Amino acid sequence: MTHPTLFVGIDVAKTKFDVALLNAEGKYRSKVFPNTPVGHQQFLEWLTRHDAQEAHLCMETTGVYGRDLARFLAQQQILISVV
Repeated sequence: MTHPTLFVGIDVAKTKFDVALLNAEGKYRSKVFPNTPVGHQQFLEWLTRHDAQEAHLCMETTGVYGRDLARFLAQQQILISVV
């Protein structure tokens, strides 16, 4: 069985990051996480709960604010594009 490609948008700021996805059922989901190692792990768990661990994530270039999150996601073998 093939899974539809899911895309997750990430808006990164100094102290938090907002995420949004449209799941396979067409339902919009969003959440705000602290931009900390704990928040990064919480985000990973949220992706898993929404069956989106194989999604393509896209985040804006925000200099140092998004660097740790992008690195964390890449280390988890999650496809992340920084634009």
